[in-house]
Amino acid sequence: MTTLSVLIDDAGGDTVPTAQLLRRSKIVASRLSLQSLGDWIECELNGYGSGDELPPYRGPFAARIVGTFTGPFQSRYDTDIPAMSLKPEYRSKDKALCFLRFHESIASLETTAAGTDDFLYHGWPADAVAMFERMIQPGVQLPDMHSLFSVKLPIPRTKYVEVVGTVRNRILDVMLGLERLNPAAADADGTGVDSGKADQIVNTYIYGGTNNLSVADSSTVSQSSNAVVAGDRPGLIAALAGIGLPKSEVASLEQAFAQDDSEDSAGDDAASRQRGPGRNVAAWLGALPYRIGALTVTTGSGTVAGVATDLIAKHYGIT
Repeated sequence: MTTLSVLIDDAGGDTVPTAQLLRRSKIVASRLSLQSLGDWIECELNGYGSGDELPPYRGPFAARIVGTFTGPFQSRYDTDIPAMSLKPEYRSKDKALCFLRFHESIASLETTAAGTDDFLYHGWPADAVAMFERMIQPGVQLPDMHSLFSVKLPIPRTKYVEVVGTVRNRILDVMLGLERLNPAAADADGTGVDSGKADQIVNTYIYGGTNNLSVADSSTVSQSSNAVVAGDRPGLIAALAGIGLPKSEVASLEQAFAQDDSEDSAGDDAASRQRGPGRNVAAWLGALPYRIGALTVTTGSGTVAGVATDLIAKHYGIT
């Protein structure tokens, strides 16, 4: 058996650790002088630095933001904090407040993926929690007589499993591509491969794509955004359908709107609701990234969850 065929068999299974597959792939990259493959392997083995550009399967991903509020008589409760309630400078992708990134080495990610906890948590730094009231949009209503105590971003363990699985799949795809060029290319006495074709394989499978599903183009997103005006709920619903939000999610949002409307009529301060989402819409927004996290819009427009959040913010007059 050749070096490539053995590596392919192991990458196609689930018994050999991914870190070991990467180290063996590093030998292949060295023998074939594939610098770009070697660079990717180094980052996966050692982790990505804070200034490194992450491959799309490592983030950024829109996060669910859960705040713990405390108040009189030792009262304490958790509630979702929609990203749209923060000022734009605090919810941009270069901030860690609303987005998740996985910088860890593949060995660390694989250990977490093999764990038993359903969720792991990242938290806001204490400085961000202390600044919360200055970070929120004008007019957003805060819980009466309560203040923010802490914030956590829950991360499903399955997200770690997905990242590790993506790395394994890319190893497998690259090695299969190299094998098609020359099955014995990576053997110690192999004859190598055409460097241009080999680099093309690496660029295609490592750097050339994402695992996301594109559902709308940027022109559609722009048209949908322009169609939304403050207070126009039918226009918002049509816009959300236009960007590819699943019908089930649109129906769920309409139900959340109806529940907030019902609570308003039951005695809640309806006027304050006009300045931001009610608790049902806020909960819908908070969990949305986890329900449809793989859906994206094309040409850099972002995730459907992110675009949907921006459209709902526009509906409430929040920019």
